[in-house]
Amino acid sequence: MALTPILGTGLDNVMDIRAHLRYIRRTEEQGFTLIEVLVVVFIVALASTVIIVSLPSSEKQTMVQAEKLRRELNFASRESIASGFPTALFLTEDGYALKHFREREWSPDIRSSKLSNNKFSPTRLGLYLEDGPITVEQLDSKPVITFYPIGDATPGSLIVEGEGPTLYVNVMDNAKIKISDQVSQ
Repeated sequence: MALTPILGTGLDNVMDIRAHLRYIRRTEEQGFTLIEVLVVVFIVALASTVIIVSLPSSEKQTMVQAEKLRRELNFASRESIASGFPTALFLTEDGYALKHFREREWSPDIRSSKLSNNKFSPTRLGLYLEDGPITVEQLDSKPVITFYPIGDATPGSLIVEGEGPTLYVNVMDNAKIKISDQVSQ
């Protein structure tokens, strides 16, 4: 039984037609169209853009930590004047603690939740005095910056380091606190 050939294909029997249809189905199932590939690339690019934009930059993180420390030190200065007791900043292994000097010892103020341990992550906190940088191990649980009830403070610069620029929280002897990119003179 002979079939008339399909014009221009060279297929002249049923077996050839079936084989050709199977071949067409297989090639259609094996690949993606250009539109499908472009849609997937667009979706991946859009998702990665959203993720990258939402990640905090290390530069912002360092500035946020420095600003938080400046606010805490301003609070400690005002708290010292209001309470009539010296308030000091202590460096700890993972951040800092603010404490009052009462009854001949440094202790956290129970009345204020602000005067507590504060972690510094992922940035690093250090101290810079006239002799140069000082590590936590060298301090041996001594106060770093002390605010006195008369409105004075022990001057010094706290180093806030991260992956971005290094910032300094400078404390002047008149208890003024400023953030800059260099140690205050």
